[in-house]
Amino acid sequence: MSERKAKPTLPPPRVGRITSVKGVRKELVRLYTDARRGDGLSPGNAAKLAYVLQACQKVIEVESIEARLRELESKLQEAKRV
Repeated sequence: MSERKAKPTLPPPRVGRITSVKGVRKELVRLYTDARRGDGLSPGNAAKLAYVLQACQKVIEVESIEARLRELESKLQEAKRV
């Protein structure tokens, strides 16, 4: 019986929290660079991750708009009371 050498397993990549559009942009640039260099990320997987990042960006943008709208509505209600 031949012994198979187990491939060393790499720890999962550290993924920071993406809480801004700027963070999404940085991650998209990293994905693009890794895929172009062939750093273990296939273009297909990079495209899938980019799609998820675009969805995250939309959520971040909508949350920002909602917060700004709530602030404006609050100021409008205060102005009406005065």
